[in-house]
Amino acid sequence: GEAKGGGWGDPRPTVGGGSTVGITAEEAGEMRDLCFGDKKRVFTDAWKKQGFFFCEDENLKYGLIQPEGGPCGVIASMNAFVLRELVHARGRRRGREWENPSANEQRSAVMAALATIIWTAGGEESCVVCLPRTSAHLHRSTAFSPDGITERVHCMRLTSKSDLDAFIAENISNFTTPAGNGAVLLLYSAILSRGIDKVRGDMDKGFAGEKRTLLDRHGYLAQEGVNLMLVGRATSNVHDGVKILGDDTDAQSGDVVKLGGVPHQGQVGFLTLHEAYKYFEVGVHYKMPQDPVWVIYSESHYSVMFSEDVEAFEATRDGKVDRSFDLYYWDSLANQDEVIKLTVTPNTQNEELPDIDDEKALIPPLDLVVRTKWHGCLVDWNGSEPIL
Repeated sequence: GEAKGGGWGDPRPTVGGGSTVGITAEEAGEMRDLCFGDKKRVFTDAWKKQGFFFCEDENLKYGLIQPEGGPCGVIASMNAFVLRELVHARGRRRGREWENPSANEQRSAVMAALATIIWTAGGEESCVVCLPRTSAHLHRSTAFSPDGITERVHCMRLTSKSDLDAFIAENISNFTTPAGNGAVLLLYSAILSRGIDKVRGDMDKGFAGEKRTLLDRHGYLAQEGVNLMLVGRATSNVHDGVKILGDDTDAQSGDVVKLGGVPHQGQVGFLTLHEAYKYFEVGVHYKMPQDPVWVIYSESHYSVMFSEDVEAFEATRDGKVDRSFDLYYWDSLANQDEVIKLTVTPNTQNEELPDIDDEKALIPPLDLVVRTKWHGCLVDWNGSEPIL
């Protein structure tokens, strides 16, 4: 049933005259099933106490902070869209001030990033924003175990981008409180905006009965979760479009395996160390996003890399490097206290690059990730200690 007068801090359902509706026990169970493959499993504290807030160090005020391991996939995805706003937003003064945005600029970037992720998940037609009330409306039962957040979640359905922007602006503190529920609320909003059945349908059918989920067994965002954040589809792979496995005879018997990938060019991109080791290849939609910002997956952790040099990005779209340019790297979990700027240069002297399989070579994984997009390039850490 509906919560009785939730008190101060409840969602303010003023937009479009609509009202928020409490999540049902069934929806809560289905969302947990999508996240964990288990309707009873709940988020860890690291997830439940993670809002979207910024580093306070000079020249690093574009980086979101993650106090504990777990929700890095959501943080890195949000940070990618935040950086897109701060560094590349159309009509913004070009210049250096993206490194030290004001509190207002930070808040505006978070609001825009939230709206982009949620609206994209809703197919740019309608969406759902999840917000917590102060008191619970769901209680422990055979169908539901409370976790501190889910039993308080109310949902607002919005059918225009301008209504969404206004609703997020009114309720932004729910997302930006440092130890608040921002990460979980964003993930829930993306799931319900896409639709529970559509999220399930986006995922590959697991081999040998394996169940696909939005989080992996360690509680990190799986590829399905990252794709939902970045392109609004919970597909399982990073190639462009859909790949069909199976031959013509399989096709006639309906015995083909469909592997869902990235349906369209990302507004931001994604690069992974897995490609350097030839596990799979990232498609063009993620390698060449609309703006030069990428979520990076390396050593079971998500972080973010970006460039302010749009001309170099356009000139090196196909992966050939014929001029030097800079990439900035940010890791929300690393207590990073200095700007990490990598300079990518063409390997004009044909220097021999260290062998990826030589354990003694100590190649920074980030160098390997960078070379999955800019083949054979040299990477200079500009005096920063390379991250190994």
